[in-house]
Amino acid sequence: MAIYLVAGANFGGAIPAMLATAADGVEARRLTLANLVVRGIGAFVITIFAHPLAEGLIALTDDPRRLPAIAHIAFNIALLLVFLPLIAPVGRLVAHLVPDRPQSQLDRPSYLDDSLLDTPELALAVAKRETLRLGDLVAEMLSDAMHSVATADDGLAERIETREAQVDKLHEAIKLYVARLSQAELDPADSKQANEIISYAINLEQVGDIIQSGLTELLAKKARKQLALSPEGLAEITAFFRETSDNLRMAQAIFLSRDLTLASKLIEAKVQIRRLEEASAEKHLERVRQGRVETIETSSIHMDLLRDLKRVNAHLASVAYPILNEQGLLRDSRIKTGGS
Repeated sequence: MAIYLVAGANFGGAIPAMLATAADGVEARRLTLANLVVRGIGAFVITIFAHPLAEGLIALTDDPRRLPAIAHIAFNIALLLVFLPLIAPVGRLVAHLVPDRPQSQLDRPSYLDDSLLDTPELALAVAKRETLRLGDLVAEMLSDAMHSVATADDGLAERIETREAQVDKLHEAIKLYVARLSQAELDPADSKQANEIISYAINLEQVGDIIQSGLTELLAKKARKQLALSPEGLAEITAFFRETSDNLRMAQAIFLSRDLTLASKLIEAKVQIRRLEEASAEKHLERVRQGRVETIETSSIHMDLLRDLKRVNAHLASVAYPILNEQGLLRDSRIKTGGS
């Protein structure tokens, strides 16, 4: 019975996660489906061999009441050992079961529902969720650009252009939806939230523009001319991209939660970004003075990448300002410290 209990709990526990991601992105749905498949196979196997497995596990303890816990631990260790080498085929299986969505579905808003416009709280909630989806698309663009820093990616420009078109359409849909909602009389709290949604959506759209017209063009130029950053320059730019990706994730969390601590941390991160830019620019110019050929060939690319990533971070930091301003923690666009 303990083996049956462990099988049912592990298989059943994977179902709510899959249902919770039913309306989310393809990658989230594939992940939870893979978890369900792996646990389902494991549960099926141990159910068939429940009796011999129970006899073997009982030998590990002198207290039969510990058997469910021991069986649960053993089950998960066995799944790890069996399926870790099989990640690739399992990934291909779930990719076949959950194919990429057609392009038209990606362009279309997933959550904006006109029937909710008469209920501002619900309408604002779905507008917020759609804006988070917009942020996820921008994060994919940024990730594609980051991965193209070290290697020549002939398909980068086309992928970025496609995603930028999706970002533009979602941004426009969100603005129109919130504008229609704002035609009704909103209380001050709802009106403030509506303004914050539009403001964040606009900043995300501008980040998408920078990635497409700035970062992608620079990386395409590097690939076209078959240039390579110096090892030091590559490390600096990659670190800058990673910091920017972290700040985008933080901005998404702040937009969702309005967490004051995270808002302060994001503004501090903006200061760190400025320091990273200055330090990298200084090191780059020193390498130029040393006559490093690869540095001289990619000098304009390196400096422009720093500039555009700094601009991206400035747009991301904007989500934190209303939250800090409410608490009286901003003065001349800087966080107050101590009693100052």
